[in-house]
Amino acid sequence: MNATQNFMNDTFKQMSDTFSNAFEMGMKFQKDNMRFWTEAMTGKLQSAGDQWKQAADEFAPTVQKNLDRFGKLVEEQTQHGVELMRKSFDCEMPQNPQGVNDRWLELWKASFDAMRDSADAVAKANGEMIDGFEKMTHKAVAKTTNGATPRAKSRGK
Repeated sequence: MNATQNFMNDTFKQMSDTFSNAFEMGMKFQKDNMRFWTEAMTGKLQSAGDQWKQAADEFAPTVQKNLDRFGKLVEEQTQHGVELMRKSFDCEMPQNPQGVNDRWLELWKASFDAMRDSADAVAKANGEMIDGFEKMTHKAVAKTTNGATPRAKSRGK
């Protein structure tokens, strides 16, 4: 292997490791967030009794929807990763230097496209999860204040 191949291999490995770490960190955030909300709605607030049980029952579909969404996201990202790996291990190498260059360029483009698509999908899923929890919070506040929702304080003034 020459120095250029080593550089390309090392760079691709570093990119793959970075992508993997970012994805794992996003999934850990989601897992921790789901654990927090599940505990907040069920485990730690048992003393609130029936009202909290009812709230947890109402929020369960949102939590399940988020879990399903992230399960689908992981499945889609796995499929993209398998396809990318399939492309990277394609043994049919072009015979001329321009063909090799084009093949590397295609592989790098596919890798960066996969990373961008993954980051977009995780950001979208996080936004949808936050929106769902925001709606649940507003609903819970409305119930505990008999329908009157408190006004947000203006910031900085």
